Amino acid sequence: EVSSFQLESTDTFHPWIAALLNLTPDHLDRHADVAEYAAAKARIFAGGGVQGGRPPTYAQQMVRPFIRVMRSYPQIPAALLDQAEAAPSDRRVPVPRAQALLQAAVTLTGEDDLGLLAARETERGSLDVLEYAVFSASSWRTALETLLRYSRVMNGAADCRLESVDDKAHVVLDSRVPLTRAGIDFQCAIFHVTGSRWLSPAPELEV
Repeated sequence: EVSSFQLESTDTFHPWIAALLNLTPDHLDRHADVAEYAAAKARIFAGGGVQGGRPPTYAQQMVRPFIRVMRSYPQIPAALLDQAEAAPSDRRVPVPRAQALLQAAVTLTGEDDLGLLAARETERGSLDVLEYAVFSASSWRTALETLLRYSRVMNGAADCRLESVDDKAHVVLDSRVPLTRAGIDFQCAIFHVTGSRWLSPAPELEV
């Protein structure tokens, strides 16, 4: 919980998810009127709030599969990978920066399929609560809706949706930030790989 007093001056508070629970004529001894009070509360969604104009970010869990893959390439300094792996689990990595580093790694190693290889290295349960919430759902539709609703917990740039066409469900995995080919491969493949590991038999998927 964050008060309007705190939100008035903060420029460093950037929660992943925020909600405005109420707006009543309170604290008018501090704020000139209800409109000013509302503006202070609304800062949680603006410059002092959710992602506040900063680029969207990846959770550290999205980076670790790439670290494991890159250890097999001598062109990538081990010290650099050790530093990346030692980062705290709550670290967030800006998506544009991650994509630039990923493209540099592809160029350095000559491995065009780096995104696919990283998806294969994703361990069951590595997506934490999002993964368990999705695969404890009562139906495929509920699982997909949960995934699409909360995917930005792991990938702040995710722009995913579910479309029904005739007798097929189309899962559109888009991004608000341009992705490299390796980034696109990873985003699509991690969906398939994770689902295949949890579901038996795995559903028929077309890409």
